[in-house]
Amino acid sequence: MVPTGGGVKGIGLVLCDLQSSIRAAAQPLSLVPMLEAFHHAVHAAGYSLAGFRHLFKTELAARIEVGIAGLALIWLVALGRPVRDFVILAVLFCILISVEALNTAIERIVDRLSPELSDFGKVAKDLGSAAVFAMLSAGGVFLAAVTADAAGVISF
Repeated sequence: MVPTGGGVKGIGLVLCDLQSSIRAAAQPLSLVPMLEAFHHAVHAAGYSLAGFRHLFKTELAARIEVGIAGLALIWLVALGRPVRDFVILAVLFCILISVEALNTAIERIVDRLSPELSDFGKVAKDLGSAAVFAMLSAGGVFLAAVTADAAGVISF
């Protein structure tokens, strides 16, 4: 901290803050907050799994995307690609499923708020669909680039 007019007062605040941090670090760890955090994480995971169950039970597109990801995985194995490409594919798939889940949520909200045909509903659903299409395109571009690299057309 640079003294600005207060001089020693600013340094005193830093020392006081440092002493508080040292005292807090010297305190024994309490298991109660850690158990509460673990309990919260377990419940959050349960909600996430429920969301995935709903997504794959109700959305044909999500099930098709899992099948496509499986085919892409087989394609990478057939091309003998390095682990890096499998990691990239996994990240793209996770983002795709996340976008698909958000798109499904948007559709449910629009259906609830605007059950009749409306410009509001159409635009919201079209934008969600565009986001999914963009992720599918990103996966397609990645697979095309990997295939071209394996064929020696490009190098990356």
